Parts: sequence; structure tokens; C-alpha cells
Amino acid sequence: MAKAKTKPEEVQAPTKQKRLNAMDLQLKESVQAQYTALVPSGTTRDDILDPAFWAHCAAQLQSMTEITVIPKDGEWYGRYFVRYSDRTSARLAELEFVKLAAVTADDMANDQFSVDFTTAEKFRVIRTADNVVLQKNFVSQEAAYEWMAEHMKAMAA
Repeated sequence: MAKAKTKPEEVQAPTKQKRLNAMDLQLKESVQAQYTALVPSGTTRDDILDPAFWAHCAAQLQSMTEITVIPKDGEWYGRYFVRYSDRTSARLAELEFVKLAAVTADDMANDQFSVDFTTAEKFRVIRTADNVVLQKNFVSQEAAYEWMAEHMKAMAA
């Protein structure tokens, strides 16, 4: 009867613990660029992920660049990571995407400012304490409220 050969058990050497090389820990600013892209209204997240979308600015993007994208209509906010770029295209990975609710007049209601409409000055922002017109000639009420929001942020700073 033939004796079955058994393979001697291999003793595995203990695995060496991985450690980060001190030279590989660098300031983000020295390794990555960061950009903000204010894209046209109606741009979708699928448009952003299309490599051809970046054709006119791909040459200035490098791998590991982070891009914050905000459409001019303010419908959403996104953060993207450049995986690869060349002179005519860029391949991005989506890191974050947030759909933003529209800002309404009720959101901006306050007792310091008001927005009204006149034929000569169109939509305008008025300081209610002394009825001084702070800004005028807005083409829409929404534009006046957006300016008022930015003005309130600047005043708070």
C-alpha cells in the first residue's frame, strides 16, 4: 500500500507591518491644486463627469486636483477629484454631491432690508432703518435677494 505523501506545513513568516514613509507625508498645498468651477446654469453632474466637458481647461488640471463645482443657478454643489488629465480631457471621480434648495423670499425675510420694484430703478434693495437704496437695477427679484444675502454676509464678517 502506497503511503500518501504529505506536504510539510509551510510556516508563514510574520508579515511586516506597513508604515508610511515620512517623505510621503506632505502639505496638501504642495501636492494638490484646488479649483472652483462656476459652470453654466443647467449643467448636470453627468456633464461634469464627461471628460470632454473639461476640454478648454484640461491642460491646467493635474492628477489629484480637487475641483469644487457650483452651477451659476445654484441648484447643486459638488466636489470632484481629477484622476487623469491631458491637454484635451480630464477624468474625474465624484467625491460629494448635494442638491440645494432654492432660496425663497421667505428665507431672506428680515427687518433690516427690503426689496421692491420701481419702473425707473427695477428691483432694488432698501435699508429699512432710513429708506436708503443700497443697490438698484436688478433684473429679477431673485437677483436682488441674492445681493442682499451677500451684503448681509459681508456685514456679519
